[in-house]
Amino acid sequence: MGYIFISYSSENREIADKAADFFAKNNIETWIAPDDVPAGSRYAQVINMAIKNSACIVLMLTKEAMGSTWVSNEIERAIHYKKTIVPIKLEDFALSDEFEFYLSTSQMITISSFEKSDNTLAGLVSMVKTHAERSDYEKKTLENELMGNAQGEEPSVPERKHSIPDAPKKSKKSKAISKDTIIISVCSAVVVLGLILAIVITQFGSNN
Repeated sequence: MGYIFISYSSENREIADKAADFFAKNNIETWIAPDDVPAGSRYAQVINMAIKNSACIVLMLTKEAMGSTWVSNEIERAIHYKKTIVPIKLEDFALSDEFEFYLSTSQMITISSFEKSDNTLAGLVSMVKTHAERSDYEKKTLENELMGNAQGEEPSVPERKHSIPDAPKKSKKSKAISKDTIIISVCSAVVVLGLILAIVITQFGSNN
């Protein structure tokens, strides 16, 4: 099951946190900056990867968000990667020309609060969860890749289901046993040959 990317203005952090808590209570994983950005990583690179691999984008649509360069860039990247954008509007205001263009094909969801249970919130959960369930790219996979990049290492590759296991490696102990077995076999063969040679010589002497 995939995760959703929450796009928001830093001025609306409290709203974004409530949204993340709301989705978590409904068993939907979220990715939100700066909490999920690994220390030492490149911020822009991380954001791009998180958007690229997300199941969908949930936008906290506010006046502050429309004035944020970061939010604008995130929505542009979401469109570039053909991600479904779910705009959540918590107050009444007119869209700017830029966001009217960005969200022309998106279904706007207007709610008053994440703390009230109603049909609109139920519909939001159903919509977002559908996208998350269609995605096989888990948040854990992204975290492993981001940590690998931050540490300058190759990203770890998650084990695929039904993969063929590697052949078991022989231990040093097993190798030592095999070597001893060969030595014993050679010595035994030499002893047998010696006995045969002694018998032949004895019989030859008796005949003479």
